[in-house]
Amino acid sequence: MSLFRLVEWVSHAVPKVSTVLNASFYQERDQLVVGGEDGQIIILDPGCREDNNHVLVTTQTKYPIMEMASDVFLSTMDRILAVLSPTKLTYYAVNFANPDDTHATLDEIFCHSFTTSAWNMCVIPIDDSPSQILVQSIDCKLSLFQGDQCVFSLVPLRALQPGPIGYCQTTQTLFVANNGFLAAIKFSLMSSGSQKKINYDWSFNLGDTAIKMEVTEGLKPTTIILCRRHVSAFNGSGSVVWQIRLEAVGMAMCLYKSLQINNTQFNRLIIATSDDTLLIFKDNQLIWNCNAQMSPVSLLVCSYNKSYENVITMMASSGKIVIGYLGTEPSLYKVPEDKVIVNYADRMEQLKEIELKIKESDAAGGAIKRKEGIQMKVNIGEIGKRTIEPNAANNAPYCNLMIDFSELHNVSKLHINVNSECAKSTASIQIPFYVGSKTSPTSNKVTITAHCMFTQNRYRIQSEHVSLLQIASKELVKRIGESVQGMEIGGVIPFEYIRETLDEIQELETKKKEESKVIDCRMKEVRAIEGLSLNSCKTGNMSNLTAMDALFDKSYRELLTSMDNYNNFSNKIENEKAALNSLFQLAADLSKLSRVETVLTNNFWTTTHQSLRERLCYAVRSDRGNEMAMIEKLCEHSPKELPKIKEEEEEEEEKEESIAA
Repeated sequence: MSLFRLVEWVSHAVPKVSTVLNASFYQERDQLVVGGEDGQIIILDPGCREDNNHVLVTTQTKYPIMEMASDVFLSTMDRILAVLSPTKLTYYAVNFANPDDTHATLDEIFCHSFTTSAWNMCVIPIDDSPSQILVQSIDCKLSLFQGDQCVFSLVPLRALQPGPIGYCQTTQTLFVANNGFLAAIKFSLMSSGSQKKINYDWSFNLGDTAIKMEVTEGLKPTTIILCRRHVSAFNGSGSVVWQIRLEAVGMAMCLYKSLQINNTQFNRLIIATSDDTLLIFKDNQLIWNCNAQMSPVSLLVCSYNKSYENVITMMASSGKIVIGYLGTEPSLYKVPEDKVIVNYADRMEQLKEIELKIKESDAAGGAIKRKEGIQMKVNIGEIGKRTIEPNAANNAPYCNLMIDFSELHNVSKLHINVNSECAKSTASIQIPFYVGSKTSPTSNKVTITAHCMFTQNRYRIQSEHVSLLQIASKELVKRIGESVQGMEIGGVIPFEYIRETLDEIQELETKKKEESKVIDCRMKEVRAIEGLSLNSCKTGNMSNLTAMDALFDKSYRELLTSMDNYNNFSNKIENEKAALNSLFQLAADLSKLSRVETVLTNNFWTTTHQSLRERLCYAVRSDRGNEMAMIEKLCEHSPKELPKIKEEEEEEEEKEESIAA
């Protein structure tokens, strides 16, 4: 954020404001025209020093105001105010009783009505003739008005969402920025009045939503487009001259010319962003920035009197209108002066005393005394009613004993001797699976239990998470192999777990397909409702707007619910697939212990584009053995009649049956 801020000169609060315009109606200086959503038009004169209210005229219309323009639209009148509403284009004349009067009247001259709601407009200046107004409707249809006549009304452009429009008088080209594309149209093609499809001279994909368009005249006309995240400038042939990447979302833009700077080689523009900042550029070079203390949606540079020329007018969405100028004095916070006097001699004595204490503590063995030897801490838990251990007696009570060892700095091995008064209990205490961790466990969300049965020479591994069985079994086999050389180890392949996991994956896949069908149906409903709403906006029939809003809300919520269910099923399938991969690897490890090689590993189907069914068929075919492969080759490549087997014809059998009869 900039340290410099905008100095406020005049401010007004107008509720429901929608647009502002600077125009000169008298005394050859600018006045400010404010239009509201409630149809109110207010003309302010901020440069008038006699009246603090600054209001020249206030008029209430019947329609909300979208845009305004002021120019010579009739040859018999100087300045006319054109007001665009959704269904009308109205021309007003500003009349004063005498040149020095501070109050005026706003009189309606004539108006044009639309069958389709209007979206925006632009002024078409013509040399030695009154200016024209080009209006774009919500369905991207262009209509040209000259005075009280409609020159033409063309077929809609190839776009769904209307955007800013602008006109270049030097090249006589119309620019439209609909659907995120900037397109150029020769104005001579439209003035012919043909109802054929309009062909673009050139087009460019902006990659973002266009917010504002400014067109400069001169030897090198430039079209400047403000988008949400960048500002782009184009020449007459459609080539990009320069671009500016914005760090915040762009809100408004305006071009300005100074009376003291007559250089037309550069374009000077002001850009307002969503972080309350005004950026002043000379083409794509940033020359100044300041804090606007608001997020304006409209910007103007006006000269209301000789004392305040080229001041900035900003309009916020809340209805606040601020007129100010750039300040050069930053508003910085001043740090209070430190009046504490430091006595350096006393500080040096204190430091010497602290150093002496540190030396004495080091000579005595340090300030922190370590305990000598290994420290053991025992925590005895509550006594349970009965245990679930397989080798324990039925309904035998149990007690959890937590032993914590500390000060194990130079200890490589730790032997634990357990003494008990009962010999039988001493013999049953065993530690067969020592982990060897020097830190206590911090969580028990995932547990793996390994039970040792010495009488049967078996280990049993238990866990609620099936995917962790392979890790524990692999580590157990590794440690047994390191402890006892030449030990034959085997295990039972968990086919039951694999089958259950496959059934679960198949069931989840079926539910996922059903949710996908539901999502398709809900998306079709939402699109149909959007199409119906768009048709209602085009025709102007807003009677069923409440019902469509409720229907859209219901369909949209059901769509979001189905999408959440679809994502949940996808996550569950991924988890089940991970567990299945672990079970496949466990089966491969157990088969390897029995000296049987198999293709079922943890990645035998994840690294391919085949389905699980296809990979399982391939695995079964690969694991049939040499005998089955020989039989298959014999059946595929040998004649149908097998050797040493005599085949009798059916006719001979029938003859024998007839003779026997």
